[in-house]
Amino acid sequence: MKIIQTILIIKSLKERVITLLKSRDQWFNEGQPVMRHLRDFESKEQNKENYCLFIAPIIHRDTLNTFWFSIKMGYEGKIQKIIPLSIEQYTKILNIAIEKKNQNSIRINNKHIKNLIDLIYEDSKNYMDCTQWVGNFDNIIEAWSNGL
Repeated sequence: MKIIQTILIIKSLKERVITLLKSRDQWFNEGQPVMRHLRDFESKEQNKENYCLFIAPIIHRDTLNTFWFSIKMGYEGKIQKIIPLSIEQYTKILNIAIEKKNQNSIRINNKHIKNLIDLIYEDSKNYMDCTQWVGNFDNIIEAWSNGL
């Protein structure tokens, strides 16, 4: 019996998916279902901006390419905002939030995080290759941190 280690958390305006899968199983078990769940969520929350953070130890290339297609071409006729982050990148964001609070008394809130997600998503428009886009995430996170 195979156990799939996935956590799905739905909050207002967004969906976050956290998985521990790393191999091609990640794509098989998460690629299509994540896009479908996000589309279902978008259908229920039509008057709100929706996006999905997909967080995994590493992002398998097949998973990345599947999400890239949804970002560039859409899923069921509409573009989706799916941001694939490694656990390392997500941890970096959390550490920035802690550091800013401790050193500068800046409390990172939902608007700050949404700004980061928008920066990452908008950067996708600069690339035809998803690996180049993902390769720029650390630079975007750093610039976002410096701008806080």
